[in-house]
Amino acid sequence: MSLINDILDFSKIEAGELDFEEIDFDLELLAYDVCELILPRIGSKPIELLCRIGEDVPSMVKGDPARLRQVLTNMMGNAPKFTESGEIELSLDVEEKKDNRIKLHAKIRDTGIGIPKDKLSTVFEPFQQADGSTTRKYGGTGLGLAICKQISELMDGKVWAESPVDFGSGIADFGLKDNSKIQNPKSKIGGPGSAFHFTVWVGKSKNKGVERILPVSLSDKKALIVDDNQANIDILINILNKAGARVIALKNGDAVVPALQEAFENGSPFDIAIIDIQMPGMNGYEVAQKIRNWELQNPKSAIQNPQSKIQHLPLIALSSLMERDAKRCEEAGFDGFLSKPVQKEKLYQMMERIIGMQDDKASAIRIPKPKIKNQIMTQYSIREDMKHSVHILLAEDNPVNQKLARIMLTKAGYRVEVANDGKEAIEKYTTSPENFDLIFMDVQMPEMDGLEATKVIREFEKQLRVGDELRENTEPETRNTKHETRNIPIIAMTAHAMKGDREMCLDAGMNDYITKPIRRELVFEILDKWVFKKEVV
Repeated sequence: MSLINDILDFSKIEAGELDFEEIDFDLELLAYDVCELILPRIGSKPIELLCRIGEDVPSMVKGDPARLRQVLTNMMGNAPKFTESGEIELSLDVEEKKDNRIKLHAKIRDTGIGIPKDKLSTVFEPFQQADGSTTRKYGGTGLGLAICKQISELMDGKVWAESPVDFGSGIADFGLKDNSKIQNPKSKIGGPGSAFHFTVWVGKSKNKGVERILPVSLSDKKALIVDDNQANIDILINILNKAGARVIALKNGDAVVPALQEAFENGSPFDIAIIDIQMPGMNGYEVAQKIRNWELQNPKSAIQNPQSKIQHLPLIALSSLMERDAKRCEEAGFDGFLSKPVQKEKLYQMMERIIGMQDDKASAIRIPKPKIKNQIMTQYSIREDMKHSVHILLAEDNPVNQKLARIMLTKAGYRVEVANDGKEAIEKYTTSPENFDLIFMDVQMPEMDGLEATKVIREFEKQLRVGDELRENTEPETRNTKHETRNIPIIAMTAHAMKGDREMCLDAGMNDYITKPIRRELVFEILDKWVFKKEVV
């Protein structure tokens, strides 16, 4: 099937029949989606999968996400085949800006077997690979990179490859930021590696509705990162610094407890620790167990410092392996578990919840009690918790449609409130706008239709923002960040599917459009896109 798909794509390109879309999409989410697709191919190999997003990369761009995903997946798909240990890193940066266009530069770096210098250009030719035995040993059609080259050229970009394989140990010529770290300390293997580059021009997006909002609750929190991989440390430090956290990083598990003790004695204890599981020497499980057993191992210090939080410090485990480590992490004493590469929104959500729960228990920590172990948090449990906290306003006048939509949404874990017409929807939303996360708005309703109701809601939100700006200028401490960024997603629901209906709804201020009868999968795609900010292609 893979061979047939590649041949069909290549035939379309040669025939000039390959179409490209121009839609808004989230680059960062697309990059992490590609990493998740590649992760199973790594399996149990001692490889760190990294994803680095440049500071200048916008949250939204306009282009063809499916074709960009195809190129990145093809290029990254080769890395696990030729890499036995070390690192595979996907990085995205902005290389150039011009008028309404942005030139993106994607780089896939690995520590695999490398590519001979005389083969660097031929690997992009159809049915060509680095040597004749490659297909037999590693598999592949020899078409993937050729398709990448053709797509990149059709998108006004180019592809190329680099490898220091001919330089022996002279890795300094590779042009990496930190050449001494090309080999992962987890492994004794690790080749000279290679880097594949891909550039493409995309359009600037006018859609600013999904701009990332940094978590205020993490501001000035003190976080400890423990990871033997410097590249991953750099990525995590950048993510946490953006949230305003103070970060200390260690590369050795043995140094963790002494660092926690020193910080507590200096009156500046840590609020959370993020610990890699796979580390040489003392691994992450052993570190967590040592922290949880600190009071038993240091009875004199515990008596002298009864308010110490060392043994109660919130701990998040990170793993680059495919095995499900969550259960073992829970037994070791971790509060949360995330797979690498770590997406910053998932990390923010988990940190906020774990630190918030710890703050709620702060008063109880002073009195020694048997610890009741909570179930460990994962990216999936966080998402389920988020679903149960999502409040949807359903504006629909038909009782049958009300009942069907309510059953569909509540069964999936969402909270639903019904408005029987546009006027009632306005009243419910304007009374408590902070209580709702999305509105499904029927277009045709008595009293006031959905288009008119949407215009009233958008005007109400505009007045809220104007009021916030005035208060911020006169009284900065009264700044209301909830209203300042408020622009609730409103999704049109209509029985009509005529040409121009979608544009009419968008012009009224709605964000998206679905037709009746409402299909379950479309409703959940809308929620993924507008509530959870998950890229839907």
